[in-house]
Amino acid sequence: MKHVPWLKKENALSLVGAFLSLLLAFSFGESLLVSVVGMMLLAVSILMLLSSGRKKSKAERKSFWLYAGPLLVFFPAISLGVFAINSYGDAFSGVVSGLLSLMGLAGSFLFGFAAKEESKLDPWFFVYAVLGGLALLVLVSWLSTMILYGPWHTLIYRGKQYYVNGVACPIDEEVVFLLGTAMTRVSKEYAGSFSTVLAAAGAGTMFVDFREDKAKGIFLSAIGTIGLLFIVTVPLIEALVVAALVYLAALGLRFARFKEAPPRWLKIASVAVMGIVVLVAAVYFGIVLSNETSLFSSGFLRKLFNNTRWTKPINDIISATFYHDGYGSFLSLLFGMNPYYQSGSSLYYNSSLWSGTAWINSGLQTFEIIPFMEGGLVGFLSFLVVFFSTVVLLYRLLHDERRSPFAVCVTMAFLAYFVYMTFFMDMTPYVTKGDDQTYVSPFGGNALFAALLVLLGLGYRPLYFRKALAVEGGRND
Repeated sequence: MKHVPWLKKENALSLVGAFLSLLLAFSFGESLLVSVVGMMLLAVSILMLLSSGRKKSKAERKSFWLYAGPLLVFFPAISLGVFAINSYGDAFSGVVSGLLSLMGLAGSFLFGFAAKEESKLDPWFFVYAVLGGLALLVLVSWLSTMILYGPWHTLIYRGKQYYVNGVACPIDEEVVFLLGTAMTRVSKEYAGSFSTVLAAAGAGTMFVDFREDKAKGIFLSAIGTIGLLFIVTVPLIEALVVAALVYLAALGLRFARFKEAPPRWLKIASVAVMGIVVLVAAVYFGIVLSNETSLFSSGFLRKLFNNTRWTKPINDIISATFYHDGYGSFLSLLFGMNPYYQSGSSLYYNSSLWSGTAWINSGLQTFEIIPFMEGGLVGFLSFLVVFFSTVVLLYRLLHDERRSPFAVCVTMAFLAYFVYMTFFMDMTPYVTKGDDQTYVSPFGGNALFAALLVLLGLGYRPLYFRKALAVEGGRND
């Protein structure tokens, strides 16, 4: 015990939580295991917060709940919305699965927060666990891909395919990834999200002083190398572009200057941008929901709001969520799509919704619309609030910690995630055999999203009442 200073009785809950965090990120890629481990983390978090004995000030509590409040709306909206409850064929199974997902999401974020606030262990201990688990998942999948296909197979076998039951499967579009207890063929876009985030987290290496923090430097270098190894040797061109942009952004941070307080123009510009985004989204949704997409038929507007690759799938998903047999559903508008058509065709077998559009085959690549599909307006609006709050939080993290390796690691991981998932998300990643396509949520039961929630909790900084906290002896503004 003397030789292992962190192995003490008072650190028992923290150690259990760290192990569960590693298991959460690795999780064998199994969605049910992600939710169950997240639920266990929720119990550990509550015990840590109750046993700490430290009372939070009024300003601390208010600041926390103002940030966590939208999360407490977003998590139930996507876990217990119309989509989730109806995905399993019967309401009881849907509710049980939804509750597991809800507790898993809440537990992931809350444990990160509890570990930061109450644990006596260095926060890096938990960073090692979360990113180490993610690195293990990517490493195992990379080794399996190399064994089955060899390096650079997406270039070597470009245009080539094999057939299963008469169905063509392009070799250059798939990789092998650990899902459950088996190595499964999935789309390269799906695997790319994990490797890109891992590679981006390694950008924190540029901010490590190896003379003082050799362990952190080696760890961040290792996980970044594993992520880049997967990207380069497959190769995943889209992931490589995103990773390159993230590293350029991290390099730019080396020369950025942070003032003691954000300049007034930055606050005004941020509010203006948020206002414009909300206004454009409101008008856009209104046009699509009123079934007036003909307004997007002219040259520039068609290219921007009705192009085949990105915005037309969004239009189809919005319409499929709201319309059933040509009639609008107020329940679906508020709480999400019902994945079953009136004929009873299943979510997993090309459900035809609204004017014969097969939503699951829409080709949607933009994950920001998934909260509307899974949770309706309630899910989408709460997601927007969470998104903007997280951007501000990450700025505060970089500012308060003076661009520490931890701050850069977390920020670059989130930046890579949002950029990659905005343009290259795949909601049906399994290589299909016939018409069988299984939807995979980017939120509930998703190991990558759960790992990021833990990091978000670890990186939490008060966004409100900062002057009051400074007076009470908290962090200086």
